Amino acid sequence: MAIKSTKTFLRVNSLLGRLPLVRSIHKLFTNRHGVIIPDKEIFGIVFKTPVGLGADIDRNGDYIDVLSGYGFGHICIGPLTPSQQENDSEVPSKGIKYAITRTGELPFNGILAMDLCCNRTAASEEMIIRDYNVAFSLAYDFADFFILDFRPSWISSQLNPSLIANIADSVLETRLTYDNYKPVLLRLPSGMSVAMLDEILSFSRMNRIDGFVLSDKDAIAHIYEQSSGHFPIISAGMVRKDTDVSALLEYGADLVEISSSFVNGGGKFLNKIYKSLEQK
Repeated sequence: MAIKSTKTFLRVNSLLGRLPLVRSIHKLFTNRHGVIIPDKEIFGIVFKTPVGLGADIDRNGDYIDVLSGYGFGHICIGPLTPSQQENDSEVPSKGIKYAITRTGELPFNGILAMDLCCNRTAASEEMIIRDYNVAFSLAYDFADFFILDFRPSWISSQLNPSLIANIADSVLETRLTYDNYKPVLLRLPSGMSVAMLDEILSFSRMNRIDGFVLSDKDAIAHIYEQSSGHFPIISAGMVRKDTDVSALLEYGADLVEISSSFVNGGGKFLNKIYKSLEQK
C-alpha cells in the first residue's frame, strides 16, 4: 500500500470521523459487535474483539481517536524510531517523542500498541540495541504493549537469533525497572528458517517474551505447534478478504491485525469481517 494513498485515507477519515453524526454511527456498529463477539484476555489484557489495526497505517499516532471509532480491539502505531526520519522511504517516522506527545493529546481510551524499531543510521549492534532500548524507555508509560519490529531492511539484512536475543535482553532488563508490567512481543520478518524460529522460541521460553507478531502462515503454525499454544500470536498483514480473519484465528493466531485491506475497504470491510466472525 502506497504511503500517499494511506495518508489520503487517514486525512479524509479524520475530517469525517470527528463529525458527531459519523462518530455516532461508528459507535452504533461497535456496540452491536461488542455484544456478539466475546471478550478475550491475552497476556493480561482484555480485548473486546480479536481484530486490531496494524502498524504501517497510522504510523505516528495522529489519528487514533478517529480510528478507535471503528471498533478495533486495539490499534498499533509505528514503526517508531528513536529519532525523526520522516523522509525515509521505508519507515517514515516522526520519532518516538512526537508519537507519545501526539497520542497524549488525543481522546483515546482503547488499547494502544507501539511498534518500535532502530534508526536507519544505527551502524553497529551496540547502536541498534541502544535505539530499541531508547524507544522502549521513552514510550513505556504511553502504550499498553510493545512490539519489537525486525522487518525494516537495515535490521532484517543482518538479523540472527543472537542479535534478537541481545536486543530483547536489553529491553527486558529495562522493563524490570518499572513497577507495572507491560507485554513485549517480537515481530519477525517472513521467510525465517525453522532453525532460526526454534532458536528464537527457545530464548523466548527462558525469558519473559510475551508473544509474536507474524506475517507467515508457516511461522504461525510452527510456533503454535512447538509451544503448544503457549505463546500468543498476532497475525499481521495477511488479511485480503473478510473470511481471512476467522481462518487465521482457527489456524493458531490469537489476534489478527488488518492494515492495507482496511485502507482499501474502510468501515464496510471491517463490518464484513465482524459479520463473518459472528457467524462463526
